[in-house]
Amino acid sequence: MLKNKWFKKIIRAILIGGFSSFIFCPYCFSDPQEENARVLLYYILTFFVVYELAEMSAKYFYKKYNWITQLYKILWANAVFIVLVFIPLNYIAIEIIFGLYPEQYSEAQIYFLNLNNLFTIIIVLLYINSTYFFSSWEKSLIKNQEISKQRIKQELLALKNQINPHFLFNNLNTLSHLVSEKSQEAEAYIIQFSTIYRYLLEEKKADLVAIEKEFKMIHSFMYLLKIKHGDAVEFIYKTEDFKNFKIATFTLQLLIENAVKHNIISPENKLFISIFVEHPYLIVKNNVLQKANYIYSSGIGLDNIINRYKILSQKEVIIEETDKEFVVKIPIIDYEHTYR
Repeated sequence: MLKNKWFKKIIRAILIGGFSSFIFCPYCFSDPQEENARVLLYYILTFFVVYELAEMSAKYFYKKYNWITQLYKILWANAVFIVLVFIPLNYIAIEIIFGLYPEQYSEAQIYFLNLNNLFTIIIVLLYINSTYFFSSWEKSLIKNQEISKQRIKQELLALKNQINPHFLFNNLNTLSHLVSEKSQEAEAYIIQFSTIYRYLLEEKKADLVAIEKEFKMIHSFMYLLKIKHGDAVEFIYKTEDFKNFKIATFTLQLLIENAVKHNIISPENKLFISIFVEHPYLIVKNNVLQKANYIYSSGIGLDNIINRYKILSQKEVIIEETDKEFVVKIPIIDYEHTYR
């Protein structure tokens, strides 16, 4: 494969270098006194080196910048590369090859060689960068389509988890008990309950949300679980960890629901859910207290998170499971994140 790649590069250099030498120096081939082979070899080697330099710089800028959202930065970077890197190197090379022989090559010829190479690097850079641009544009279209599909699945899943009859029945049951016996707690419960729905309505179309906002909703969600399970559920976290990054919407809620759903929860078997940051991941960990009568789960919550992060981040969600612990590591997404 590698040999084939270099063979293509050499053939391209011979064809284009030969064509260029004939176009830009036709008298070199009509005058028998000219060193035709040397001229042809120069143009071939020059095109080969110029193309390799252009390709190397284009690949670097392609990895560093996003063609869709940072087009001007890439164009500026290419201009800087030409002025600060290529022109000085090209000038030195031509001076070494031709400038030391003033009796054979005039200043006009040397100037023309510099101009020719500058013209060549610009054309090559335009060609290579245009291929990267259209490749990025195509990938962006595909990812936008995938994001739209995942957003629909996410909205349906969030609505299903929040508004299904089982969820409403359980929480309204708890609320009914509080209203009859603890009216003050019932008022607080209603406030927290409504906070979750407000968040759902506000963020249901968002792909990413600030961790501070997601965690504010999770506080309300934790409150509902604590009312239902009391001290049998313990949440361990540090508020200062949850700042200055983004998360896929409803991720924490889905992970906490997953832990509660699949484990025994009782005063004798406490469920501990830890949420903390270990860069570059946000980690949700719980002890395993698997129910005796295990109920089959489709795993749609975890699958939803995994699939969304395949689109939203270059890092994948990591799941680690043992007999004692279940750990999910969610990639942290910074505020300058753009889809790539």
